[in-house]
Amino acid sequence: MNEASLQAWATTLGIALPDALLGDVAALLDTMHASAQQLDVAPDPAEPDCDEARA
Repeated sequence: MNEASLQAWATTLGIALPDALLGDVAALLDTMHASAQQLDVAPDPAEPDCDEARA
């Protein structure tokens, strides 16, 4: 997410985001996005008492 988009997004949420924090917030969002993608592709272990696989 570029800095202008990040600033616009923060404004729509009512968050005052100082320019000095833009890089750190962008890095945090990138890390969160990468983690979410890893969780999305991680296999779900079957529950011990469940015969059906999770969807």
